[in-house]
Amino acid sequence: MLVGCLGVSAANHLTFGAVSVGEGLAGLELAWSIVPSPPKAGVALYGVSAFSPTQAWAVGDIYSPLTPIIYRWNGVAWKQVSPGAVPYSSLRDVVAISANDIWAVGYQEDAGEGDVTVTLHSDGVSWTRASSPNPSDENYLNAVAAVAANDVWAVGYKETDTLYSELILHWDGSAWTESPTRGGG
Repeated sequence: MLVGCLGVSAANHLTFGAVSVGEGLAGLELAWSIVPSPPKAGVALYGVSAFSPTQAWAVGDIYSPLTPIIYRWNGVAWKQVSPGAVPYSSLRDVVAISANDIWAVGYQEDAGEGDVTVTLHSDGVSWTRASSPNPSDENYLNAVAAVAANDVWAVGYKETDTLYSELILHWDGSAWTESPTRGGG
């Protein structure tokens, strides 16, 4: 089954979506339509992931004050859902592995010890924060991808003094760990 949901724009509160094409219907063309997303001033959306024609997620933030935002597509409309308590945070990407296994990643500004990674997990009903490594004073996650429920990868960068370098995290089904890199920025 081919499912698409692309081009999220908060500036004009429109989201572009594709109709699902099931197996055996491969000759049909995708039919794109514009559907309204909940209007909110100052919203920027950065990532979107669809599990099915009736379940997709979009993540981002509200700029001032920095507040994470999550929208859920139910096949008819986008609705805002609570990301839980993660103040001064931005969500940069999301991946839907199944109907009850969704990850969102980003960062939280000045959490007392600099900027820290944010990894949120949803069971399809609510979002909870999972502990994730923060190897430097400034840590940011920008993207997430999944091979399976126990094989999820998040990438971003870390900063120490004036040097930026890769930050790669891996979820093994029970914990996030930092994956070694060659370094070098």
